[in-house]
Amino acid sequence: MTQERYYWHPHQPVRGELPAAYKEASAARRKANVALEEADAASLKAYATLDKVYTACSPAIEALHKVECPDCPWGSSRPFPQKEEKP
Repeated sequence: MTQERYYWHPHQPVRGELPAAYKEASAARRKANVALEEADAASLKAYATLDKVYTACSPAIEALHKVECPDCPWGSSRPFPQKEEKP
């Protein structure tokens, strides 16, 4: 494992020894960031897959909805029922 370098500014490295607790916390944050980036990539891939599958299965899903909710005012293009106008 390579030793982590710390910098005060972009071209000015820390020459002294930083506290061990700080270096441990910094390493833990880097490890967490790697896990977060991997999770984000997996989530984006899952959403893309779900979108493709939903598009392909949409007719079957809508048909099942019509069977199970025959009087439902929600249509496939309108997420909420339209309110009736009162005179």
